[in-house]
Amino acid sequence: MHPRNPYKNQRPDFQVLAAKYEEFRSHSKQDLRGKVIIDFKDPESLRALTWALLKNDFNLDVEIPLDRLVPTVPLRLNYILWLEDLLDGKTEGVKGIDIGKEPVRIIFSMCEGSRLPVVVIIIQCMQFL
Repeated sequence: MHPRNPYKNQRPDFQVLAAKYEEFRSHSKQDLRGKVIIDFKDPESLRALTWALLKNDFNLDVEIPLDRLVPTVPLRLNYILWLEDLLDGKTEGVKGIDIGKEPVRIIFSMCEGSRLPVVVIIIQCMQFL
């Protein structure tokens, strides 16, 4: 995870999210130890988690359509921070960004082709407000 990603050292607190947001609470449950958990295999739970993180951490109230893939906020934020490093010339020690195939070229082709998920663009804008 990128060193500047706030989720690197502090994972989302599901207990807090469940207390604050009914949408997330309705998709979460407590395990036997009292820990709030969600089913990461359930698209509705992931959608609720993504919505709650965007609302809680970026003050964004977004609607994620049911027929769309659900982006994971911490990982999408990584893409933004890595791109910032590359574009700002902070490339010391950066070998590339491996997202499964050829490192940097894939990311830039995604941006140029407008296929980068909108949530990445929204989070990037919120970084500078």
